[in-house]
Amino acid sequence: MALTPPTPSKSAADQLKALQVKHQALKDRKIRLQTEMETAQRELAAAQREAEEAFGTSDVDQLRNLYDETERENAAKIEAFGAQLADIEKMLNEGLGQ
Repeated sequence: MALTPPTPSKSAADQLKALQVKHQALKDRKIRLQTEMETAQRELAAAQREAEEAFGTSDVDQLRNLYDETERENAAKIEAFGAQLADIEKMLNEGLGQ
């Protein structure tokens, strides 16, 4: 008499099918994340090249310092422009006798 292998119970077959579905979902997620990571790496490299061309550096701290310096310069220029306008207004008012 030959021994036949036991047939898996319905529960075990169901568990196996559920695990296969989960495995495929994880595999798909891994592929999607790898693709997103590759895209992000290409975008980062492009941004770094662009920063190097425009500002001479792609170092975040140096870029932040350049930004801060530009902000200070712009604030000073705006203040100077406002002072010039005030001077012009004063001269016009004095010239018109107001």
